[in-house]
Amino acid sequence: MGLSSSATGNDSSDSLPSSIKKASIGGKTAGPSAGRNGTDMPDGSEAAVRLLPKLLRTSQMLFGSSRTFFFSYECDITRSVAAEVARTPPPSPLVPLHRLVDQTYFWNRHVLQPFIDAGLDSLALPLMQGFVGQRTFIVDSQPPQVDPDGGGGTGGGGGGGSKKGKVVVKESVELEDFGSRAASPTPPEPSMRPTERKFDITVISRRSTKRAGLRYLRRGIDEEGNVANCVETEQILSPAGVSWDGPNVKVHSFVQTRGSIPLFFTQSPYSLKPVPVMQHSEETNFSALKKHFEGLKRQYGSVQVVNLVEKQGVEAPIAEAYQRNIQRLNEEELQKDSDKVAFEWFDFHAVCRGMKFENVALLLESLRGKLEGFGSTVLAGGQLVSRQQGILRTNCMDCLDRTNVCQSSFAKHMLEVQLQEEGFDLTIQQDQQQVWFNTLWADNGDAISKQYASTGAMKGDYTRTRKRDYRGALTDAGLSLTRLFNG
Repeated sequence: MGLSSSATGNDSSDSLPSSIKKASIGGKTAGPSAGRNGTDMPDGSEAAVRLLPKLLRTSQMLFGSSRTFFFSYECDITRSVAAEVARTPPPSPLVPLHRLVDQTYFWNRHVLQPFIDAGLDSLALPLMQGFVGQRTFIVDSQPPQVDPDGGGGTGGGGGGGSKKGKVVVKESVELEDFGSRAASPTPPEPSMRPTERKFDITVISRRSTKRAGLRYLRRGIDEEGNVANCVETEQILSPAGVSWDGPNVKVHSFVQTRGSIPLFFTQSPYSLKPVPVMQHSEETNFSALKKHFEGLKRQYGSVQVVNLVEKQGVEAPIAEAYQRNIQRLNEEELQKDSDKVAFEWFDFHAVCRGMKFENVALLLESLRGKLEGFGSTVLAGGQLVSRQQGILRTNCMDCLDRTNVCQSSFAKHMLEVQLQEEGFDLTIQQDQQQVWFNTLWADNGDAISKQYASTGAMKGDYTRTRKRDYRGALTDAGLSLTRLFNG
């Protein structure tokens, strides 16, 4: 890719492909040292060739060092499985990547625009900001019984918790290394039981370019209905090691979204718990909120709001205004019950007070029917079998910490439902810690939090271990101070 240097320390074009080193000048093909009309005078072509390594290194600095940008040569990671199969007509493989991706998640579009205008599609690689992670796990349809003292059973179920269930961590493709890396030897896997099956679980979070910005600098909504920290998160369950369009291959996709409260408001960055200050008139706020939910319904179908802010204290007034506007939207604009926006207000801090985060199960129980009613998008042999009928839109004040805890709980429940459809019961596996799931969602929460608030997510200890103690509370206190300093 032109990142290597010569022995003297100067940039060398020897590592560049011949198609880049050669340029057409006045109808003649010449090497990089040739000038106009075949002379030795340098021209723009030679300068372009010599600047390419510097361009690549600059791209590495801008997009690779943050470890938050992702790309794929083989599939469009800016679209969910449901959005991809719904495209008509199907995209042609000859169409450049930058024309295929969803512009909402095309983060380097302005940087690439000069190359696109010049027709240099090979240099226009679209990047998405967010998170991509994958884990491999094993489940058993008939897990063996294990004695309480651990002396019985050979155990292969659950993946990661037993001798057979070692988790295989797949690294995401990031702009972190343009060079080739030596492949590390993979230890041989133990034989699997006939009743065992290996799956991949993939989490992809897509951060919207609309109303993008840092915490406290971007809050609430804009006139077009775009909200701050808007992130679409997709969880994909697929058989490991096989093509998705293969015969008898089922792929399950579950999508949920997060975003700031869709009202005009600001908060001061100079306080640990700043008071939200409402802006603009009631009509202006309602108009923007209406546009926001109309967009969600067009894209996903039915909408279930999950509001996690406090019912008492500084957060309550804006949440009450949010609820009033949703009620008005349902009364004035939507006539049928199926078109109404459902609103669930769950005071996370009050219900989970005393580090009892397991009480999130109460929220899951109240939304179980709606969650299972929305269902998942299912592909069989590459063909659409069923499509998710609605979306959960979760928010707290920052849409980071409380949101990630609840979203991971929703995703865990849907994973159990999907595995039951495949003939596996996740609740009876030998590995009940399921570290492969917890770490994947904790990494997802940390990534989104760093992009919006410059620190990892709070309450991450619970997401990783499903336990909460004073050490996690102390860590969160440090994160709060860091956010205040960086705010």
